[in-house]
Amino acid sequence: MQRIRFFDIAKGIAILAVILGHSAIETNLFAPHRTAQVVLSICFSFHMPLFFILSGYFMHPERRFRWMKEAKQLLFTYVVTALCVLVGVTCMATLDHESRAIALRQWGMAAIYGSGDISNLTLWRVDLRIGAIWFLLALFWARLLLHCLARLPIIPVWVVLCFAVGYVSSRYVLLPWSI
Repeated sequence: MQRIRFFDIAKGIAILAVILGHSAIETNLFAPHRTAQVVLSICFSFHMPLFFILSGYFMHPERRFRWMKEAKQLLFTYVVTALCVLVGVTCMATLDHESRAIALRQWGMAAIYGSGDISNLTLWRVDLRIGAIWFLLALFWARLLLHCLARLPIIPVWVVLCFAVGYVSSRYVLLPWSI
């Protein structure tokens, strides 16, 4: 199988945009500056849609959904990474002489909810965000949904309908597991 350079370049650009965008977030926290805000706006305007478009391009919805493969690649990776986060925050709480139980509860809830951002629209109280690994959960659900939609007639109508439902519902609720 021969790789298509265009896709590798697009992935590289998206990865750099993620790094640059998240660096701008941190920069903005410690030394707010207009440049950091512009970089943040530019990077966040396209990097995640680009990842989803590239992932969708390489999907084969005509095949059966491969639960084990998808679960191993996305869900298992999410769980392992979330557990590493929990171990890390437990160590930091110990070093900082803070409550490990509170740190584990807060970060555990963030891991269970799977949100990449803090919101007042969650179904239950979640004080922290799990961070960039939300993408793994979201990609799992997107792939599953696409496989289901691919079996229906008039696929574009269903895709637009899902987009509309997601867009409207996001004003009222932030669903768990990055659905």
